[in-house]
Amino acid sequence: MSSESRRNVTKLQCLSILGVSYSVVVTGLIFLTGVVYILPTIYSDSAGDLWSSIAIAIYLFAGIITNFIMVYCIQSYVPTQTPGSLPGPGWSHCDVCDQVVPPRSHHCVLCRRCILGRDHHCFFTGSCVGQLNHRYFVLFCMYCGIGSAYGLYVTTVFLSKSYVNPISAEFYHFIIPLTFLEWVFGFQTLGFLYFAFVWCVSLCTMFGAMGVTAWQIFVLSRGQTSFEYTNGRTSNSVDVLRNLRTIFGPYWCLQFLFPFPLNSPLNSLNLSKVV
Repeated sequence: MSSESRRNVTKLQCLSILGVSYSVVVTGLIFLTGVVYILPTIYSDSAGDLWSSIAIAIYLFAGIITNFIMVYCIQSYVPTQTPGSLPGPGWSHCDVCDQVVPPRSHHCVLCRRCILGRDHHCFFTGSCVGQLNHRYFVLFCMYCGIGSAYGLYVTTVFLSKSYVNPISAEFYHFIIPLTFLEWVFGFQTLGFLYFAFVWCVSLCTMFGAMGVTAWQIFVLSRGQTSFEYTNGRTSNSVDVLRNLRTIFGPYWCLQFLFPFPLNSPLNSLNLSKVV
């Protein structure tokens, strides 16, 4: 690897560290802000609504955190194979790893390993998304999108009651660079700056996470990964349900309802059947 390539890899590794830090810190901060301050303020006169709202927040937060941990901890590395003749059709030789790899496997310069069914390297989870953790990545994005939408809603209600409605002619107060300047020159409080930041992060995360979720469902339903789609690889099957079960398991519908990971049939993967 050339010195320029090493520098590029180092930059990407730093970006991955920043992405993981952002995911953990911002998610935790917004959750605590909502549960400790925003929700009690909104529902100060209704204990029943308060506790039900907190329960929803905990449910969504659990979905985000548990699937984040699963994406990070379950790696889709290709087990070390002895270099030699290719075992079958679709197998190839990775010059970097100096080993034979099964079909649909690709090398990641950041992980420095070949990845089974590689989709992409996610900077927000700090790991490669592949055959064994793909399901958890999709669920992580889905819960992030729903959680951000819920956070956006309660923050909008809170701001409307305590400061100004973001969905009004005064929306410009929520353009963060402008809000920051207003705070610097004394036109806004630090508290308003913080809640405006929470509102903007929730808005951006909602659109981003829901967009990624929709994209992932689209390519997975075609029996592809993002890498295969963008590189023109044809879909593996026209059976949408079969393609979804390949990633989410036989009870794939339940994966979208429960925030905690269910047992995966892919943990003991037979490489000869990776097609």
